[in-house]
Amino acid sequence: PLSPPKFHKSFFEKWRLIKLQSVQTKMIMRSLLFRPLRTFFGIMGVAAATGVLINGSFWMDIVNYMIQRQFHEMSRDDIEVRFVHPRRLDVISELKRIPGIAMIEGTRSVPVRLHFRNISKETALISVSPESSLRRILDRRGQTLQALSGRVLLSQYFQKKYNMKVGDEVSFEVIDGRLPTFKAAIGGFVDDVLGSTVYVDKEDLHRWLSEAASIDSVFLTVYPQEAQRVYIKLKEMPEVAAVSVKKLLIESFTVTLAGMILTFTLILIAFAITISAAVLVNLARINLSEKSWEMASMEIMGFRVGEVFRLLFLELGIQVLLALIPGLILGYGLSYLSVKWIHTDTFSFPLIVETKTYALATGVITLTFLVSGWFLYRKVRQLNFSEALKARE
Repeated sequence: PLSPPKFHKSFFEKWRLIKLQSVQTKMIMRSLLFRPLRTFFGIMGVAAATGVLINGSFWMDIVNYMIQRQFHEMSRDDIEVRFVHPRRLDVISELKRIPGIAMIEGTRSVPVRLHFRNISKETALISVSPESSLRRILDRRGQTLQALSGRVLLSQYFQKKYNMKVGDEVSFEVIDGRLPTFKAAIGGFVDDVLGSTVYVDKEDLHRWLSEAASIDSVFLTVYPQEAQRVYIKLKEMPEVAAVSVKKLLIESFTVTLAGMILTFTLILIAFAITISAAVLVNLARINLSEKSWEMASMEIMGFRVGEVFRLLFLELGIQVLLALIPGLILGYGLSYLSVKWIHTDTFSFPLIVETKTYALATGVITLTFLVSGWFLYRKVRQLNFSEALKARE
């Protein structure tokens, strides 16, 4: 192996562990440590590719989490029905007569303008009650929340964007302007990922609106074999403004958001593969070009092509291995910045990076490394040893 210009044992070569290694291992270590900057930037290049891979593919983890949390854990109904005008509670008894309905709950909502310090935000007040089971309000740990008397629960959107805290006082103005402004303290934040909503105890809402108990929406669970019949019956009712089927909402959400994210993910994966392939192939070409004389000498001394190739291949492999941990950390950091900077009034993205995402990034980098190794093996086999030996002359 090529010795340093001013030969001396490096810091690593003085280790007892290194002294016990084979000659080939020492050759690989000396090659990596002889040009530390090149080795460092090679490792960082592969780490950057790994980080980009994670940042591109973790969005599918977020979509899966959003569907599970919003449409299965928080919303356990099958159909939501909205009325043209608020109705008395006896409408629930009327709807129960429809064959196929298994369970029914009602709620009241009103559009308001939220005021907090110098902030003004249009949103909706939605009533909740302790006995509700079809629509649940969850905190970050997945525990069910209940609004306390005189307090409201806000979507986490308000906490993230406006830095609101539990105990802060907010005021509400009904948008149609018929009622005076009323105030309430913040009792907690809801871990919803869609929309920016305010939840309030139903008794408080009726008192603030100066109205009798009423509802303007109902949530239904239906027997699967009767779902189509129930939907048609509800659409025929004159007071019904809209009927939303959760199954169709999930499909629409998945097609719209997941399709966009999938395209974005594929672009970043292609970009990451290009980065890693460029770094690895370039390192392989440089190593082969610089060490062609040594490779040819080894062939003449009796080393087989596979043994010569293994030196270069393992040298690349060590750099890839050293790049994985920094790459995974970088990927998590990029994902954190993405969810911190990308948010809208409609979506609040949580930071969710599944183990399979790390496995995908590791697998893609490993596959790219193997393809680069195949390229390197072809080049070693095609090496003209006589020309390589003449190069020093």
